[in-house]
Amino acid sequence: MTKHPTQRSVRFSKLVSDYGAEFFRDALTRFIVRFNNPTFTSRQVETESSSIALPFNSVPVFHRIKYTTEDPYTTGGPSDSVIDSIHVQPAKLAANGKGFPGRFDTALVNDGSGKMIGTDGYRVAQVRAVFSFKPQHIKTLFPSDASPPTYLAYIEWFSPFPSQPEPHHLMYKIKRSLKEGSRMVSVIPVANIRRSVHLIPKFGPVAPPEWTREDILRILPLFSAGTRLCLEDYFDAHLTSVHTIVSDLSLHSYEPEVTDTLLGTLTAPCLKRLSVTGWFSITGVTSFFDRSLCPLTHLSIAWYDQFSDEMLALLGSPHARDIVDFDVTLPGALMPRKLADALSKHDIVPNLRALAFRRGVRLDEAKVLEIHANRRPTLQSLWLDRPGLLSQDTVQALKSGGLEVMLFSDKD
Repeated sequence: MTKHPTQRSVRFSKLVSDYGAEFFRDALTRFIVRFNNPTFTSRQVETESSSIALPFNSVPVFHRIKYTTEDPYTTGGPSDSVIDSIHVQPAKLAANGKGFPGRFDTALVNDGSGKMIGTDGYRVAQVRAVFSFKPQHIKTLFPSDASPPTYLAYIEWFSPFPSQPEPHHLMYKIKRSLKEGSRMVSVIPVANIRRSVHLIPKFGPVAPPEWTREDILRILPLFSAGTRLCLEDYFDAHLTSVHTIVSDLSLHSYEPEVTDTLLGTLTAPCLKRLSVTGWFSITGVTSFFDRSLCPLTHLSIAWYDQFSDEMLALLGSPHARDIVDFDVTLPGALMPRKLADALSKHDIVPNLRALAFRRGVRLDEAKVLEIHANRRPTLQSLWLDRPGLLSQDTVQALKSGGLEVMLFSDKD
């Protein structure tokens, strides 16, 4: 948590209108009663909380929870820790008049019995507000020998995890928890939040165009996070995919605003494999890497726009240092010379072991030989879309130098 709150004082009415914390006062009084009386039943808590008069109507508010969490896809111990963040902030209007939608991330909450692995003892919730008490109010609300949590979160619950995941994709189907039509809410210690969690909408045959990122969590049944996420053809451009622990992400769309919206909002610190197809902004991909700081090892780009220096900047950035497999599809019949020049430099994508070209891109044979010579022995394989892209003499020279030359029919 930051040393100081994002907002030093936010009135309860603002928490309701701007943060969506509709039942904030009721949830807070229930927390106070339960903390002071841990043996009370739920009925006793409800009865007692109705008689509490809070001596304040505003609280300090924080817009972000940030902590380290173990990388679930590696086994290197503390060295493999990644930064996880949960954003909790209302919509705002910039000085230039541009509006920014609110962001209220979903999280995995430990009920006190959760273990290091498994879903037992955990439940998904959407975090609507993170706040703390002012010192003078702690003395009023709690016994003198009590030590209430420093940071609290107002959350909206989703249904408990089923005993088994869905058989076809091994993800858990959950939905909003409601009581008499209203969302079930609680105030909990921030320490009970294990990490962020990514929810995937279960679309029907057609995704209604009126869905917006502000209300999509309200409308849809949702799936909790898996290790792989593939979005093809249609995806609501207004959806905010805020934070995900997926290690393998595929974005296949022909609408640039779809891919650019996702890349502009997504954070994926555990991502190892990324495949992007269609028209999209390369700078958007770079910005996505800047936010995620992910240990990317496999990158596949099928880019239907004209080649630009932005691609070279991406390949020359620190984000590409760990890439071992680069699969590229570009417009035009001839591989751009700038790309060929870049790939021939051993300090560009320095750990590259497999290079692939699709869509029948005609290759400059001298450049291919140069790429191999400068990257030997790290580069081990060259994959081609179809036979005939290189002459037999060039293929033989590459193979003699220790490079495997193969067709995608062998790979796929």
